[in-house]
Formats: sequence, C-alpha cells, structure tokens
Amino acid sequence: MLPQRSRNDPGGDGGGPRRSPPQAGDPRQGGASTKADCLNRLYGALCADEARCGKMTRMVVFHDAEDMVDPAALRLLDRAVATSDFVQLPVLPLPQPNSRWIGSHYCEEFAEAHGKGLVVRDALGAALPAAGVGCAVSRTALARLAAARGGTNPFETESLTEDYELGLRIADQGGRCRFVRARHTNGELVATRAYFPAWLDHVVRQKTRWIHGIAFQGWDR
Repeated sequence: MLPQRSRNDPGGDGGGPRRSPPQAGDPRQGGASTKADCLNRLYGALCADEARCGKMTRMVVFHDAEDMVDPAALRLLDRAVATSDFVQLPVLPLPQPNSRWIGSHYCEEFAEAHGKGLVVRDALGAALPAAGVGCAVSRTALARLAAARGGTNPFETESLTEDYELGLRIADQGGRCRFVRARHTNGELVATRAYFPAWLDHVVRQKTRWIHGIAFQGWDR
C-alpha cells in the first residue's frame, strides 16, 4: 500500500490537518484520501507495468501489512481463481489475553461470518462480501469493474468500505465468487491471521467506518 493516510487514519476526515500538502499525482484532493483512492492509484501503476512488459497479470491479491499470510494461501488462491472471478479465504482474528472484551471480540464476529455466513452463501452461489484481506480478484474481473467506472478506477472512492463491496459488485456483473475453506495435512485451517485493534478508541474508529460504509452508505448505494 502506498504510504498515504485514509479517512480511517489519524489526520483523515475529522482527525486533524494533513502534515504536508499533496504532491503531483496525489489522490488527496481537498482532504484526506480513502483507501479506494490509493487502490485506484495502484491499479493505474499495474496497468502501466502491464503495458510496459506486454503481459497481463493473472490476479490481484489483497492483504493488509499486519496480516500473517498462510504459506499455502497464494497457491490456493491461484488455483481457485482459475475458475472464479473473486475468491475469499477465511480470516482468523487471534485472541488477545490482555484485551478479552475489545480485541478478542473479533474472534466471535469472524467465527460467525467466516465459519457460518459465507459458507452458506458460497453453497447457495450467492454474492460474497469481501473482507479486504486474504482474497483475490481475477485481472479480467478487475478490468470489468474499471470499465464500468469509465475505464481507469475500479474501486469506489465514494465508499468507506470499497473492499466489502468488491465481491458484491463482481457478482452483480455476473462474475463467480467463491469462499474457500481448506486445511493443511495437520488439520490446520488455511486462513489469514491477524491481531485486530485492542484499544477502545481504535475499535470505535474502525467500527464506525464499517457501520457507516456497509450499513448506511451500502443502503443508499
């Protein structure tokens, strides 16, 4: 990810002034950027790189910097995306003994979503909301999203939760979405593991963005 702040970061909307003015090509125009602004800038760089080398990327994988990526994840995503447009692997928040009621509540939240909800949606062939990490999008699906927005920006800059909408928008265009649960030979789940925020103010900021983007903006959009 480019070293730019989003509206979920300190210094974003409501978080104080920027430390420095935007540079040429910086997507932060008149305020802090969203994550989608940064992703669209990366997509432009990807297109330029493909044009330069004359080859198209097979897929784009999404992770956060703090994710603990499973060693089998890349191969599993590569195999699944051969017959799909969007693939999501389970996300496993790690328990935090020093933050049982705040940081560890994500364990129960994702157990419901990725242990039950998405399993059923996948079985029904329904659209899948993306977690924004541990997921992959085929290059052709990403190009279709960009084409629907004028050809250059596949990610919705008007949304605070563009990652959540990603799988839904791909399905809306007729793409196939899959939620893949697989295990290592020792029985351990192939999943993206991470420590989630453990401080109340950090959780409130994150959950505010999630609820506003998914529930309120999602309803309007």
